[in-house]
Amino acid sequence: MPESLSLPVAPTREFWAHVIESKINATMRNEGDMIGWEDDNETVGPVALAAKGSLLRALPHIMPLEHTDQCLCRFVLENGDFGIHNTTVKKLPSERALVTSLYDWETGCIAPAILSDPLVAVNPVDLITDGSGGPSVTRLPKDATPSDLETYAVWARHYIRVCYSLTPLFGIRFRRVGD
Repeated sequence: MPESLSLPVAPTREFWAHVIESKINATMRNEGDMIGWEDDNETVGPVALAAKGSLLRALPHIMPLEHTDQCLCRFVLENGDFGIHNTTVKKLPSERALVTSLYDWETGCIAPAILSDPLVAVNPVDLITDGSGGPSVTRLPKDATPSDLETYAVWARHYIRVCYSLTPLFGIRFRRVGD
């Protein structure tokens, strides 16, 4: 982690680019410096330095341009392991489900909305977006039947549709998903 940031905390492109740049520089300092966990006994070598340079050059292309909606830089509390296995759910009289608690925050962090992860783990698959922002499923069981695959696809379409309807700014980041 960087020891400090030289910009005031703000939900802006400039702030988040500075945070990411600081994290890259703090992770991969100079050749021969330790990298990763102390127990790994790994040091920064030429490959890590080349990766560092590539990451720093890519950084301006990762964040949305200044003239786009700055809401994409708003602060988002990211769980890092979001799924039904880390929630408490209450059934409402209307038969709808209400998530009342989220657990397992050891990988949690604050991130810009543009880099937040819409993945949600449901047994036995993960509901995600594909490269175009459409609904998709990963972690498919080897023994999934065609009926199971259709069920998972329905879950993914519903999840992404609801996600986009509750967070319209994802529509800026991803294309809208139809019925």
